[in-house]
Amino acid sequence: MPHQTTPAKVSTDITVITIVTAIGAAIGAFAILRPKLAISAAIKRETGSVEPAFRFLYVFPQYLNAILIALLFLALIATFVHSIDANIFAQNRFLIRLGGFFVRDNILWILFLGALIGASC
Repeated sequence: MPHQTTPAKVSTDITVITIVTAIGAAIGAFAILRPKLAISAAIKRETGSVEPAFRFLYVFPQYLNAILIALLFLALIATFVHSIDANIFAQNRFLIRLGGFFVRDNILWILFLGALIGASC
């Protein structure tokens, strides 16, 4: 019997925890980043422009956080799809490892990492 790189059947806790984390990350990012990006829009509306230093030190990191959270969201959705049908991303070891992390035993680590991401925004 040849060595199988993808599991034949994935447990449902990986699927459920992965999709809940993906949706939670997207909703949390929207709730955190929307008011922060509104600050620069309000300053631009009031003064007509935003200083380059403010743009570099405040606005750019907010967009960088939004991009990183969007990439995390896409990776979690890909992991969710992979856990349902392993043939779609069969050769992607990153998704296999990422999906293996989202099990019920690691729920405290998942919550801790979510809080860490929220605090960094």
